[in-house]
Amino acid sequence: PDIAPPALATPDLATPALATPARAGTLEEGAVGVGIFLGENQHGQYMITKLTPGGSAAVSGNVRVGDEVVQVDGRALQGISLNSVRSMVVGRPGTPCRLTINRPEDGE
Repeated sequence: PDIAPPALATPDLATPALATPARAGTLEEGAVGVGIFLGENQHGQYMITKLTPGGSAAVSGNVRVGDEVVQVDGRALQGISLNSVRSMVVGRPGTPCRLTINRPEDGE
């Protein structure tokens, strides 16, 4: 279709034992990320800036660089700091994590 849906829910992304967390120096020992790097744009939106090769996000094929993350596990991200959002996508290996994303249309 010409118009993409406003938000896409990803299947649960498990936190694999080999994922590289974005904030390795500040994570609880044993915690891992889902394999995404997040940044905040000028509009206060949280964007995926990089995928970790072999991480759950890259392996799933459901998210890509440039996607805006709007919810983590059903929790809206408006008004939440970038560091808090980052901490929401890490956990013990095997912990499920559901991202809801907005994807810009191709060519934008």
